[in-house]
Amino acid sequence: MLKLFKKKNKNVEKKIFDMNREENLPILELKDEQNFEKTIKVLIIGNSLTLHPISEKVNWERVCGMAASSKENDYVHLLFEKLKTYKENILFKYTNYAIFEREFEKISINELVEFNANFIIFQLGDNVSDLDNFKQNYIELINCFKNEKTAILLTTPFFYSNEKNRIVSDVAKNTDSFLIDLSNLYSDKRNFAKAEYNYKHKGVGLHPGDFGMKNIADAIFITINAIKKRPI
Repeated sequence: MLKLFKKKNKNVEKKIFDMNREENLPILELKDEQNFEKTIKVLIIGNSLTLHPISEKVNWERVCGMAASSKENDYVHLLFEKLKTYKENILFKYTNYAIFEREFEKISINELVEFNANFIIFQLGDNVSDLDNFKQNYIELINCFKNEKTAILLTTPFFYSNEKNRIVSDVAKNTDSFLIDLSNLYSDKRNFAKAEYNYKHKGVGLHPGDFGMKNIADAIFITINAIKKRPI
């Protein structure tokens, strides 16, 4: 089974090569402020699954997580809506940080660190090719954000890789972070956007569609919900 996944992953890497090539992508915000006593702040640092700009090169026409049918259906917005069930003000910041995956560059993190989020979700690893240095650089990035009042959550890559999963698991152990395993999503074809729409660029179609985005949002929410019920 692992050989099958590895073979598929080589093809996937070729098809998604054009993704996440942009640098200095914006930090976007979502807010739901209703004058509640408490406020929950969530920071999401991800790649194209979290945010991808319009790109003629790959025929992508939306500014949202690739490849949701609309921004309301990407996992960031779905998670935002789920957190509204709490009687708290909700503040989100999210950005595409794929430059870290490709070059291990720590650019423009001051604003992210100063946000002082209650929950930080790192959705990284899919575009990493330099596995030898991935672990240590990821640990160093996460340590920039660690404090006693912040819960850090790491997702395993959506595009299955046994070795990357192992590295992300090790990083979670070394940084006392929560681990959200997305590996099972890759084995279910319904999670791919190509199951919902025939995208011109094959790499776009391999990203999670609405069904996959919902499953990612559900997995993250389950972990946040458990943490909130057992305050750190």
